[in-house]
Amino acid sequence: MTSLPGRPCNFHGCPNICRDGSGWCAKHKAYGEQKAKDNQKAYQKRRGSAASRGYGGEWRKIRAAKLKRNPLCEECEKHGRVTAAWTVHYIDHDQRNNADANLMSMCRDCHEIHHGRKRGGNRG
Repeated sequence: MTSLPGRPCNFHGCPNICRDGSGWCAKHKAYGEQKAKDNQKAYQKRRGSAASRGYGGEWRKIRAAKLKRNPLCEECEKHGRVTAAWTVHYIDHDQRNNADANLMSMCRDCHEIHHGRKRGGNRG
C-alpha cells in the first residue's frame, strides 16, 4: 500500500510532515480536531435556528405531507434507483414558494450533491 505524499502540518511554524490526509501531524492532531469543532460551533451560531431561516412549524407540516405523498427520492427515481427520501428540496430555491410543483423529495446524498456539498461519484 502506498502512503500519501507528505505535506507540512497545518499548525503555523510546525516543520512536521503529515501523511494521513488530515493536514495535522501527530503532535497537533488534537489541536486540529478541536479547531474544527470550534469552527463548526461558530458556524451554527451564525447560521441561526431552523425557524429563523424559514423552516418553522408550517414548513414542518408541509415537509411531512410531501414526504408522505412522495417517500422516495425523486432524483434517484430518475436514474432507476430506489432510495428513501430524507428531505424536501425547493426546486426554484424560493423558500416562500411552497407549491407542490416546487417541492421535490430527496435523499441526503442527492440533496448534498445538488447543493455542491458532496461530489457525485458512482451511486448506481
